[in-house]
Amino acid sequence: MAARARFTWRKPRPSADLGVHPGATRPTPISANCDELVRCQYFVTELVRLAPGAPHTPTPEVCQMWVCLEGRGAIGGGPFQPGEVWLLPEAGEQPALVAETGARFLRTYVPR
Repeated sequence: MAARARFTWRKPRPSADLGVHPGATRPTPISANCDELVRCQYFVTELVRLAPGAPHTPTPEVCQMWVCLEGRGAIGGGPFQPGEVWLLPEAGEQPALVAETGARFLRTYVPR
C-alpha cells in the first residue's frame, strides 16, 4: 500500500522587500588596498588589490572565498588566474597570496 503525502497549506509570506532600493552604496576603505563593498548579517564582501610580489596572508574567516577578477599569481603555492574562486580554511594557518601582476579579488565571508 502506497503512503500518502500530507500537505499543509499555509498563508504565503513575503520573501523579499520589493520597495524602493536606496541606491548604490559607497565603498568603505579598510586599508590602502582593501575596500568593504557590502556588509549585512549574512555576508561581507571586500575588494582587495594586491601589488606584484607583495605577499598577503588573510585572517581566518567563516566560509571565506576569494574570487579573482584580474591578475595572476599564487595562493598557497597554487597558481590563480581571473575567473577562479578559492575557498580558504576557516581556521588555522592561512595560505599566502602572492601576485605576479597587479591583482584584484572579491573576498567574501560570513561575519562573526
